[in-house]
Amino acid sequence: MKNTLQVLTFLAAAALAPTIADAKPQVKASQAEKAQTTSKTQPVIKRKHTSSHEPVWLYSADATLKQDLDNDGYFQQLKLTVDFDTIYQSQDVYFKFYLNSTSIEQFDIYTSDVIHLNQDSDQDTQQFEFQFSEDLPHNEYQLVIDVFDATTEQFIYSTTQYLGDELDLLPLEASNLDSHDVISIYRTELTLNRDNDSDGYYESFEIVLDADTSSYSTRVFAEIYLGGQLLYQSNSFTLYGDSTTDTQYFDIELASGYYPSYYDLEINIVSEQSYSVLHHILSDNWVELANLPLESNDYVYDDIPDSSSTVIVTHSSGSLTGILYFLASICALRIIMRNKLA
Repeated sequence: MKNTLQVLTFLAAAALAPTIADAKPQVKASQAEKAQTTSKTQPVIKRKHTSSHEPVWLYSADATLKQDLDNDGYFQQLKLTVDFDTIYQSQDVYFKFYLNSTSIEQFDIYTSDVIHLNQDSDQDTQQFEFQFSEDLPHNEYQLVIDVFDATTEQFIYSTTQYLGDELDLLPLEASNLDSHDVISIYRTELTLNRDNDSDGYYESFEIVLDADTSSYSTRVFAEIYLGGQLLYQSNSFTLYGDSTTDTQYFDIELASGYYPSYYDLEINIVSEQSYSVLHHILSDNWVELANLPLESNDYVYDDIPDSSSTVIVTHSSGSLTGILYFLASICALRIIMRNKLA
């Protein structure tokens, strides 16, 4: 009888085990070690781990949900802060992230870079940001993190053993399901292109923007802000429903006036007719638009950088391209030259 119960228990567990979904969600992810502000004279006292069966464990987790454009309670971005500890003085590991849904379906979303854990230190806390763009149905998900030894690639620990509920019942959906009343963003990408002095700060970058409209067509223009200042206002262009042929491309070169630093980039999509902002793309809600390491060319080539801000922008839509040169002072933006898009 006991053997029969064990077999039935095994079969029930196997039936309830999540299955890996065939379609992997499209995810944009970033990983960083979180800067700590704890005073060295007042160290954080953490509980000691005593079980010999868990060489690595999750000490704390914090999940923040962002961007719900249609206000349906499901979010398209997840910001995660985790602090893992180890019984060893130091250990190199990597994480695999999964989303388990209530429908017994599991989505494989991300594999991290190698992470160096230092016993029970709080200085190795990791921060991850995920932007779900496609193929993630709206649902309440459990986030599961499996930990692997970076040297042997052996499985060490899973957060399914974690007693906290911070990683449970996360209401998420892909951005293409998070519709806006008038304008929604299907895709936005940013690529850093050139770092001539190899100091980690780039002088040029490209923005790819594919916005959709609930109407057949909508005439709009884009305002691009860098560090809270207007960087560029585009000529008007037309959005056609959910077409991808109206994708906009902005090649931006910082010629002068931008000190080497980390900048946030934001975009307004503005109605040509009413001049009202139809959609605001915040750096807080889009991983790739935040903390951009940028500098202008004059900080690369000139001993005395130019005090005025000069930017060269190439704006293209499909096969039509316009090149615009304009000068921005500290307080005002002045267009030097503009070739109107056809």
